[in-house]
Amino acid sequence: MEAFRHFINNTDVCGKRIKTYVDGKEVWIKEKKIRVGNKEGRLEYLKFNGVVRSKDEITAAKPTQSEIDLVQFHMNTSTKNGQISLIISQLQNECGGRIKSLFKLEVRDVNFDKKTITFRNYKNNFTRTVPMTKEAERILSNACAGKKSGSPVFTLQYKNGDDMTIKDSVKTVQRYTINAAKAAGINREDRRFTTHSNRKFYAQELYNQTRYMSKSQLKKAIGDYVRLQGSNQDIIVERMKKELDRINTYRKMNGLKKKPFSHEQIRRLYVSLNLGHSRIDVVGRHYIIVDKPRPTNKK
Repeated sequence: MEAFRHFINNTDVCGKRIKTYVDGKEVWIKEKKIRVGNKEGRLEYLKFNGVVRSKDEITAAKPTQSEIDLVQFHMNTSTKNGQISLIISQLQNECGGRIKSLFKLEVRDVNFDKKTITFRNYKNNFTRTVPMTKEAERILSNACAGKKSGSPVFTLQYKNGDDMTIKDSVKTVQRYTINAAKAAGINREDRRFTTHSNRKFYAQELYNQTRYMSKSQLKKAIGDYVRLQGSNQDIIVERMKKELDRINTYRKMNGLKKKPFSHEQIRRLYVSLNLGHSRIDVVGRHYIIVDKPRPTNKK
């Protein structure tokens, strides 16, 4: 928007410039200028609506099952690091965790009795717990076997045999993933398959599972998720309240009654919470392909 405003106001594309004098100096000004509001104000509005995201999240592909399979098939598993990178990719599809969080994961964070995975000090130092699928249980059972409670579930090694830092481990998995996507022929500049694509696949699968759930079933599912969070329950509930206030901002400004979450909004909220977010607009824009509205019988 800023580039558009600057272009229009400094060329003759839309309206002519006329000569005038300011403080005795000759200047050319636009007969009609375009105003798009204060730049800082526009940026705050975009942030408020969840539009400003990192480049990786914006361009990361929303993959299909076949694309996921292709990338994982082309993953270079000739090295130990490559084998673990493939496992990390598969686990992301099952739990939606960020790579950094998976490398922070310790054996004590995996509860095979309760079928849960706890990501401690997640994004913004927030701790959250997600359900463990049967496939995630299979992956983690192998990964945790023979390790002590405080040991990391996953580690990569440098060439000299030392354990990699988490930062370098993340970069390594990202490199293996991008190289596999290139080998599979599904990478392009505006639609890159990255490790974040695995989170998007997880989100899409979760969203699809809610397609035929009623409003009460969805609320129960959200309640079950909240109860998993232990001492963080109040924080999650407060986040949901703030999200309801956010989507009602303009109704409040116009003196209208607050509307509850719609069925579709609750579906997206459920997915958002399982991703560690609470914004339904971010999920709908960056993570999933939303269902088309169902046709009504009203005439």
